[in-house]
Amino acid sequence: MLKKVILYTNEIKQLKRFYMNVLNFPINEMTETQFSVQIGKSVITFIEQKEKANYHFAINIPGNQFTIIKNWISNNYPLEINEGLDEIYHVQFNADSFYIKDPSGNLIEFIGRRSRDFLGTFTLEAFYNLSEISIVTTSLIEVGEELQDAGIPLYFNSKIDEDNVNYLGRDDSFIVLTPESIKWEFANEPAIISPLTIFLTDNRIIKVNPDGQVTIN
Repeated sequence: MLKKVILYTNEIKQLKRFYMNVLNFPINEMTETQFSVQIGKSVITFIEQKEKANYHFAINIPGNQFTIIKNWISNNYPLEINEGLDEIYHVQFNADSFYIKDPSGNLIEFIGRRSRDFLGTFTLEAFYNLSEISIVTTSLIEVGEELQDAGIPLYFNSKIDEDNVNYLGRDDSFIVLTPESIKWEFANEPAIISPLTIFLTDNRIIKVNPDGQVTIN
């Protein structure tokens, strides 16, 4: 479902070095003010702006290589810790996750789907695609209704919960509607509203403005 997302940062140089030199992800379309990261079948583009922005997104990895990938990353960069733990099991998704924060404070989740295997030795091909991107908004119910009317189903709930995160999507690809100031798992800072653009695989475009209002084209 998630083909590409556009995110914003006031630390473009640090992010570029992190994704290129620490995670070793392929970098596309690199200029002084923006760059794109190839993550399997998905792309994240970071564009420079003066204001601080903050995001949470997840990357699908194979369940059978979860520990290998976790060790590979932790040998190069610190993992986030929550109540003494550096990973968590999600019963509703049958998946394990660990987390890191990039230099801009974006919370990156690596989610190992136990139903997906990757045969052979570990390579960057094990990073399949974007699994989740969060939209932080004060209009949670309105945005949730709009996304459902656009054919993106609510997962694991019968109605939007305006006080908690809500997953909309199918299989292993979700938009995560997030109330402002809530803390994501493994994050100490509250979520803030930040602009972003989401390109879906069916060519529709979801835009979130700096006030958290959403339009779907």
